[in-house]
Amino acid sequence: MIHYLSQTVSDNPAQVKLLKEVSETIEQWHVKVTEPVIQLRTEIGDAHTMNDMAQLIGEARGKAYFDKFRGQLALFIERENTLMTTRQAQAKTSSDIEELRQLTQWVEHTYNVIAKAQAILRCRGRYGNRHERLLTCW
Repeated sequence: MIHYLSQTVSDNPAQVKLLKEVSETIEQWHVKVTEPVIQLRTEIGDAHTMNDMAQLIGEARGKAYFDKFRGQLALFIERENTLMTTRQAQAKTSSDIEELRQLTQWVEHTYNVIAKAQAILRCRGRYGNRHERLLTCW
């Protein structure tokens, strides 16, 4: 979905850059938090104990990534809301029918982009594990 949003806002380099950062944050979370936990779970029977697992989980490293991710998407949505408000204001003062059509299309486009970004924040996958659900959204 991040890739789709990037294509949708490809005319806005700042938003594309922000979405790339979102994607990188999720990748870092996957590599630095999810994979080590999965690896530790597979090794529990060998050298590690459940105390090691509890300690790793207790570090709450995943929360930092999710907080960053939510902040990045909130900024993305805020920027899109600003664009939509600007376009709506332009439409209110325009008397050119072609300009009104274009602005209406842009407002609808922006509304859809915001809805997709909000859907990522609410991501609901078909899997029981929230980490798997999140990964299916990208």
